[in-house]
Amino acid sequence: MTLSITNTGRIAALTGAVLVAAACGSPQPGPRISPPSHTSSTTLEPPSRPSPATTKAVGAAPENLRDTAWPNMPIPGDFCDIPGLIHFNGKQEATASSQTWGTVHIYRSDVVYGDIDGDQRDEAAVHIGCDNGGGTGAGQIAYGAVVFRNIQGRLTALGTVKPQKEPSGVHCTLLAKIVMTVGKITAHEQWYRPTDSNCCPTGTASTVWEVRNDQLIAGVPHILS
Repeated sequence: MTLSITNTGRIAALTGAVLVAAACGSPQPGPRISPPSHTSSTTLEPPSRPSPATTKAVGAAPENLRDTAWPNMPIPGDFCDIPGLIHFNGKQEATASSQTWGTVHIYRSDVVYGDIDGDQRDEAAVHIGCDNGGGTGAGQIAYGAVVFRNIQGRLTALGTVKPQKEPSGVHCTLLAKIVMTVGKITAHEQWYRPTDSNCCPTGTASTVWEVRNDQLIAGVPHILS
């Protein structure tokens, strides 16, 4: 049976009305961390799955990395989508340009040590973070720990350990600490449930990174709580 033009028009109109109603009734996602107003992206990208990092020499290395003048050492900015190196010029903080979030505030924190290649000499990892400069927990964007090794007298970044637990709400996952032992790095992560306040993530996870041929390979995050 062939539909008449009148019936066809009625069907099209009814279909359009249903689609409009469905669109109006669909739940909308909550707000993400707001980047500076001139950036085009407002969504935190989930961390990339296991991939090798590229080594990058940033300066001369002392025999013992514990003697490194870290405030004067540049740090790769890939954890916050910053191309090249971040220069702190003797300070704990810096400003840089992220390809995703625009102008961001960078800060260094703890340096941890451990022997990951079994040569009886410690490697180092510098904890680092970035935010939108707003000074509140809601403005936090990304965390990481850049792992360094002395390779032929050069302080060389092997890569960046980043949280692998994907954000479950509007807040990025935190990197609480890392532990470096021969052949692996264990990252302890804190993640936010949708009902958590900015001060207090209640979820915990850990990810074991393998160290192979001076490359860092991320494993699958294990949810602890």
